[in-house]
Amino acid sequence: MSMKYIKHIFSFIFVIFFFQISNAQFTINNGWDHIFIEDQSQILNMQSESHLSDVDVIKGNFDKDFKPFDLSFISGKESYNWFKIEINNLLDKPLDVYLGTNRFEKIVSYQSNDSSAIISQISGSLIPKSEKPVPIEGLSFFKYHLNPGITKVYIKTINTNAPITPQFSFPLILCDEVFFQNNYQKTSDYTFLFLGAIGIMFLYNFILFIVTGQKSFLYYSGYVFFVSLFVLGLVPQFAFKMYGHMDINKFPISSAGTMSSIFYILFGMEIMEVKK
Repeated sequence: MSMKYIKHIFSFIFVIFFFQISNAQFTINNGWDHIFIEDQSQILNMQSESHLSDVDVIKGNFDKDFKPFDLSFISGKESYNWFKIEINNLLDKPLDVYLGTNRFEKIVSYQSNDSSAIISQISGSLIPKSEKPVPIEGLSFFKYHLNPGITKVYIKTINTNAPITPQFSFPLILCDEVFFQNNYQKTSDYTFLFLGAIGIMFLYNFILFIVTGQKSFLYYSGYVFFVSLFVLGLVPQFAFKMYGHMDINKFPISSAGTMSSIFYILFGMEIMEVKK
């Protein structure tokens, strides 16, 4: 095979690869249940919530300005962005899917699988649970009914005072109904196992302190108590009920983490008898 044909083949592969990335298209077929799509999505940065007309964006007038996802666009205290996603349903039947995240104070979602664009739903951390399209504490989910073929989804994300920091590890996820119900519809059983274990440890050590008067048991009880407050601050269903957010850089959660460290040091100093 001549070098000319080899170059054509590589060029063809590159064009296909680039086309798939540039369109941020996600394929749904048999065996699919979920995919994390944030890093593979396209993003369009704005200067303010009303910087670009929603109608112009969802009509595709700014499609050429979308760029590959970059965390810097949503980092910091304030950010305004559009995400563009294309979902290709290869099944020969309609399908219900969920798109969700724990980020962003307000999210406006638009869906289109023909020439018309419709506003689907509004969600976000500042939207009351009763007003969310999918009523779930601490998370923002949208439910889409996809016909066979390509469906375009545009979502506008708005933060005015919600820093995106590394602990926000839950990105945009696209999943089917079964996966959503098993993983996000209710609080994980592991969280309740953690609460049960931490509760037993706290009571056991606190009772030992009352019986023996040894400070090490009291310090360990304090450590366990504040660790539980810190960990629950990272679980959306508890964090938003307890603190109204799940950002460890804010006072209540960061204070719980600090206090747990202090009690851990006191516990260590006591059992090792550092003064001696």
